[in-house]
Amino acid sequence: MDGPEARKLMAGLELFPSFLAADLEIHTKQDPQGGLQLVILYNNDKRTADKMAARLKQIGTIKSMPIHTVVIQSHTFNQANLKPAGIFISQENIGNLNTIVKYGEKHSIIIFSPFANDLKQGVTGSIAITARIRPEVNMNSLQTSHLTLKPFFLRISTQYTQ
Repeated sequence: MDGPEARKLMAGLELFPSFLAADLEIHTKQDPQGGLQLVILYNNDKRTADKMAARLKQIGTIKSMPIHTVVIQSHTFNQANLKPAGIFISQENIGNLNTIVKYGEKHSIIIFSPFANDLKQGVTGSIAITARIRPEVNMNSLQTSHLTLKPFFLRISTQYTQ
């Protein structure tokens, strides 16, 4: 993957840990090993998803908790036995996005996608590219998911409301 879409995807991946660190309840989302399970969802481009997972592993920790990544095809998400602290969408037009959004809302999990249409469909966060790259927060999803983000993070974010 090259070009503007790849740059947007990488910019989103760089911002994803900041979203997770801004979650005031992130410590309650640790896996049994005391780390954070981060799920990277893809439709048919596993290679890109694997690259995203490798980049997250390089970051190492969020709030002193080690990162554990799981790469999974979106249509198998419901069948997997996962307890994610966050979910990153690595492809546009991912299958069953509505189901994934509902899962995030039910379990207070941040769903992040760098693709603008996904924000309109209820993911928690994305990126806004203007003169600078800024976080973009779906305020309705945040409220529905009962997620609480740090006030500073919300102040610097672009806020989307449906």
